[in-house]
Amino acid sequence: MTCSRSHRPRLPRPHSVALREAETRFKQELQQKELVFQAKLKQRDQELALKADARETELQKQWAADLRVREEEWQKQAEQRVRATESRLAHEAEEKEESFMSRMRQREEQWQVKMDAVLAELQSQTAAIEPYKEQLARAEQERDAARQNATESARHVQDMEKKLAEASSFLNGWRNGNGKQLIRST
Repeated sequence: MTCSRSHRPRLPRPHSVALREAETRFKQELQQKELVFQAKLKQRDQELALKADARETELQKQWAADLRVREEEWQKQAEQRVRATESRLAHEAEEKEESFMSRMRQREEQWQVKMDAVLAELQSQTAAIEPYKEQLARAEQERDAARQNATESARHVQDMEKKLAEASSFLNGWRNGNGKQLIRST
């Protein structure tokens, strides 16, 4: 190994000092450039971080705006669907009501026809009963007259029986006592 050193040329001492100084300066410049580079890199990182934050904020704002727009569109669509559904249901309800009213009118007409038929039948039966009513009224009058006649006849018979009883009593009394009994009974 000593051999390899011997082959190397040795620099003069002043040259090696100058080299060391150049090396030291170079190292300092390199460190300074490194520091400047690190500072620029740090500044660039900060700028990029700020830009990223700004971009993130911008994107969040954009997403929020897009979300609001979508929500408004969804709200509008939902309202349109609700209005369409309400309109359809109102139309269906109106049709059902019209159908119901139509059926009710038909039923009312059917009931009116039935009522008219029943009234006509009643009038017909009343007309058919009318002669019987008249006959019944005459029969009742005749019955009442017959009762009155029977009552009068019964009174007349009672009067006649009374007179007959008196006459019989008078005749019996005359037969038995030549009229003495007649004076007592009168």
